[in-house]
Amino acid sequence: MPELTDSGVPGLGWPESYSGLLPVLRQEWRVEGKIYFRQQLGAGKSGAFVYIIDITCEGFSGQAILKLDALREQQGENSPEAQRHRDALEAMPDYGAKHLPKIVHTLEHGGQIAILATVVAYGLEYSVPWFDYGGRDGLEVTKRLSRELLEDWNADYQVATGMKMPQELLATWLGHRLEPGLGRLQSFLSESCQIEPMTPSLSFEGHWYPNPLAFACGAVELPSRLRLRAAEGRLHGDLHGYNVLVQSRGAEIADYFLIDLAFYRDHHQLFFDHAYFEIAYLLDQREADGAERWDAMLEHLSPSQRRYHSSALWQDDVGMMEYIEVFRREVMSWIERHEAHRLSFLESQYVLARVAVGLNFTHKRVDESIKRRAFLYAAFNLKDYLELNQVDWPKTGPEYRIDIPAQATASKPSQTEDSQSSPSEAKSTDRASVDGRVRKVARAAVFCAVAAGLLLIAVLVGRNLLGTGGDSSTATPVAGAASEAGPLPALDDQSATSLAVLPFRNLNLDGDDSFADGLAIDIASVFARTGLFKIPSMSSAYQFKGRLDDDRAIGQALNVDYLLHGSVLRSGDDLEISVSLVRASDGLLIWSQTFEDTMDSVFATQQMIAEAVGAALATPLVVDADVLKAERTENPRAYELFVRGLALLEQRGRVLQDAMTVLERAVAINPNFAAAWASLSLVYSITPSYLDKMDGRPINVAVFYRKAKQAALRAQQIDPDLPIVRHALGSLYLRERQWIAAEDALQAALRNDPYGHRIMLTYAAMLRTVGKREEARIFIERAREIDPLNELYKLWAAFLNWEAEQTEENIEPIEDIFLRAPQFRDRALRIIIDHRARTGALDKVRTLIEACENCSTSLYKKAHAILDAATREPAPQLFGQYKDSNIIGYEFLYAVGGADVTLDAFQYYGVDANRRLLFFTVPWSLVSELSEKEAFTAIVDDMGLVDYWSQRGWPDLCDVAADGRVTCG
Repeated sequence: MPELTDSGVPGLGWPESYSGLLPVLRQEWRVEGKIYFRQQLGAGKSGAFVYIIDITCEGFSGQAILKLDALREQQGENSPEAQRHRDALEAMPDYGAKHLPKIVHTLEHGGQIAILATVVAYGLEYSVPWFDYGGRDGLEVTKRLSRELLEDWNADYQVATGMKMPQELLATWLGHRLEPGLGRLQSFLSESCQIEPMTPSLSFEGHWYPNPLAFACGAVELPSRLRLRAAEGRLHGDLHGYNVLVQSRGAEIADYFLIDLAFYRDHHQLFFDHAYFEIAYLLDQREADGAERWDAMLEHLSPSQRRYHSSALWQDDVGMMEYIEVFRREVMSWIERHEAHRLSFLESQYVLARVAVGLNFTHKRVDESIKRRAFLYAAFNLKDYLELNQVDWPKTGPEYRIDIPAQATASKPSQTEDSQSSPSEAKSTDRASVDGRVRKVARAAVFCAVAAGLLLIAVLVGRNLLGTGGDSSTATPVAGAASEAGPLPALDDQSATSLAVLPFRNLNLDGDDSFADGLAIDIASVFARTGLFKIPSMSSAYQFKGRLDDDRAIGQALNVDYLLHGSVLRSGDDLEISVSLVRASDGLLIWSQTFEDTMDSVFATQQMIAEAVGAALATPLVVDADVLKAERTENPRAYELFVRGLALLEQRGRVLQDAMTVLERAVAINPNFAAAWASLSLVYSITPSYLDKMDGRPINVAVFYRKAKQAALRAQQIDPDLPIVRHALGSLYLRERQWIAAEDALQAALRNDPYGHRIMLTYAAMLRTVGKREEARIFIERAREIDPLNELYKLWAAFLNWEAEQTEENIEPIEDIFLRAPQFRDRALRIIIDHRARTGALDKVRTLIEACENCSTSLYKKAHAILDAATREPAPQLFGQYKDSNIIGYEFLYAVGGADVTLDAFQYYGVDANRRLLFFTVPWSLVSELSEKEAFTAIVDDMGLVDYWSQRGWPDLCDVAADGRVTCG
């Protein structure tokens, strides 16, 4: 409407949705001339608009604030918006005269409202929103705002006459937002995040957080000691950086004005405004940040969780954190000045206010990315509240994500029928019944569904009412989910024919054997997937690459019935693949054939090879080339890169960098290549265990694990049923301490790939960590049967034997691997140093290192430095310096520093650190000594192990006392 309004800013002017209001406004307010739009301060999702305008009308001429909004039906005791402005101005006249707008005109028409307000001093001529101000002056304004909201505007604050539970405070702040029918919080979790709204806990970036929605709904009974007496006063209700205008003209110190008082309350619990200002600032500045940066900032702001992430803050993050910390310090200073005798009450109230605003922003009609970050903000602060008040909470539940869109996550969890408890489950239920921690479910709050409370009961007592919506690898991990796909295949099955696929010869003689090797690995997987063949790993078969050993000797070494030889000749996309089948017992040639084909038809060739071998062995095979192609890729170049990556992944060591390169190229060519994404995830996951540097720069472990996670989740979106995808997911869940989800994913992978020895290794690592060491030993031995020459499996088998019985006889195989297998030398040395420290013979470690002819100089220096430091440095200092070296073990730390430093190390490796050493995480060899300390219970609880045990069965070594302490031995 250019004849009535004007603007010097393109696109700025009277909003079309309020066009009917303009002529009435001009008439009622007696506007002279045009209304000039200077700046837009806000345009909310609700349809409200706030502008700075220049206007001449009855009773006023100059710059003013114009707000246009829908006239909503008022709820409860809420007064019309203009009246709230007047109430706020009159409540504390001195403060209001300096900082609050003065209503000039209001107008209601056709279900819409217009409010014209001005401010004191120089008006709006030199005012800008706080978000646009910044600098050191902005920091001073922030400090004044935080202080004066309490000291001046709430100078007549009161302390409540009664005591309230924390959920009551949250319900007062959040109101209808907690109701399943009226609020959007329940649907946010269930539909957007595909998480059961009343699940008690969530996992994010490998750490556990309480679910703030379930907590606010009263789903978990809390001790009455948490009741607090709240401070009450005035509330702006929508305090963010666009509703605070900063004006520096004419004042020694920049002044500020609070505008848009539509949500003003004159009797409410304090600190909501402070918390609201904080989260609005964070979300405005970092709305699109990835998980790592958002996690780092929240941990930096958390008094109980600031551990190792502060170094991950970007330079501009540090300045932003200063604004928030200044705001917080002023609140705590006010509490200490006015209510020092109620410090614990009001500190808790402040933290709970931050939980409330996090849920408040989650409820808003804003972008999904904002909601996900706001909900996590609430979870972080709720964890701080529980830590502050020494309240325990469950550590089991689904993973929470902020970087994955809702439609890309797995299907929603569903309920399943209750099943009869096994003896181990009955044992866990009995133990849970005497668990002294706060885990039982109480009455659901009035706004929360009763069904949700019943569901949580199932979660907490481990009766497995809650399923995972079918396949465990395709559903979001859910607390209490039982493994439902049946038992794993028998590990003593000797009926399968054993067939070793040896590395194919590269007839091109170009020095790059990775394609030939990878093709052999992929053909081996075709046989393995039929379930009719036991296929040794290529890592064992690699021992005979390029050698002229007699087939009978190879068959005996690999313990197989048959050998498959092959060769590959390539010319562009044309292939010539020659294959021969040999009986290992006597070296007799059973069958041979040459296949001439192209890369486009490589899967049809694999089908023909498999069917021909099956016919030769009188074992009919059904192999579908179309299925192979669907599980791989139709792009020949992407497939070539994939098989090269498989070969390099199998070799481990320094070639992992090359594996990473070719697999990254494969998924770049075909972004829908699930198997390549899963393989890339596994490469990212294991690389930090083998390499300290890449391209001359130290490896950032956190970055590699984050890439592993992203690749696994991408693979899951494409084809969640592939065993390699389930393996990648299981590895991901294991590193993030999602024990139940990891177990379900790995078991599902083994059901579809019963001879998947790499999956067995990962599953054994999990079993050992959760205390099921005998089961871990079984799976390691099974992996060794399949891959008998694999040095890594030999090492882990030897380690489990040594851990069970720490004798000289059991350390000798580990010393032998140390001398013979350079790629596993760090791990072996860790065990050796532990053993020698336990027996008081560390000098023997020096002797062993001196005897190592091909040990690297860096390992030599590092080991000697640690051994020297053990005699002259305090144990905490020694651990601080060498904790990421891979060769510092619990037995060594216990010998040089006792239980306390050992528990510090357990806290670091088990909870805090990015470097999560799967086999070594829990100090089971010292569990009798360490479990006597309260810190041990706290750590295994924080890792989520106590909750895993209560649902999946307790290890034989451990039990739980009536006071909740875990005792092992």
